[in-house]
Formats: sequence, C-alpha cells, structure tokens
Amino acid sequence: MYLYKNPREISANRTIAGKLINEWSRPIFNLTSNYKMLSRQEREERDYEHLPKKRRLSLDGGQTPARDINKALAGEERALRPGDKGWVYRARVPQPSHKDYVVRPKWNIDERPKGSQKKILNRYEKHLREFAEKKKTKKTQRAITISIEGRNMSL
Repeated sequence: MYLYKNPREISANRTIAGKLINEWSRPIFNLTSNYKMLSRQEREERDYEHLPKKRRLSLDGGQTPARDINKALAGEERALRPGDKGWVYRARVPQPSHKDYVVRPKWNIDERPKGSQKKILNRYEKHLREFAEKKKTKKTQRAITISIEGRNMSL
C-alpha cells in the first residue's frame, strides 16, 4: 500500500502495486472480479449504486429540469447572432457532457447468431472433387507436355 500511495514512486511500480492490492483485497471484501458472471439486473444495480446522488434522485422519480424546455419553447434562449453582445466569430471547443449513461437499450433480438453451415457433400460430389484433385496433381508432375503430333521435339 505504501508503494501505491507514494507520490515519488515510478508509475510502473505504482500500477503493479495497485493490481496486487486489487487482486488480494477482493476476496477479503467478498467482491467478484469476474464481471461476465454478473446478471443483467446485478449490473444495472451496480451502475445505479455508483451514480452521483443528484442523478440517483432524478432517476427515482424526481422531476427533470423543465425550465430549459420551457425557455426553448418560449424563445427566451435563442442562438447569438453577429452583432449581438457575446457573439464570437470563431468555432468553439465542445464541452464534455456530464451525463451518466446507465440506462441500457433493450435487446431487439432474442436469438444467438447462427454460424455459417457447410454444404454436406454426397458420394458423387466427393468423388468428383477427388478426381479433379488427382487430375490437377498429374498435370503438375509432368516434366514437359507430350504432343502426339511431335511438336516441341528437339531434333
């Protein structure tokens, strides 16, 4: 723990110490490290527990701030135009959203995707394939092509 908290320690050692602490403390506090085994409901509960208190209250049934919608509908908040006070003639850096995306969309599909299935060959098709392969190998094994007419013969 000392190495993990020490500000003078190099970052590589601090990360290794953090991993060791995490690995050894999970069984002590009865926490799971395998998140694949969690059910969907457990994951949602876990996400809900980690939400900030204000956001949690708004999800429980508190009202969302309707004043912004009312201002937009009334036209009180309109975009600044050239000549207005506060207008800046350049692009602005977008601000990061402070939203917690916890509500997951519902699944539309219940089935697992099926893998590609190979065509099952019957006896005739198997023999045709084998014959074509044998024919191919015989062609490549010849040193020269033989002609009945006697072409390509050296005299």
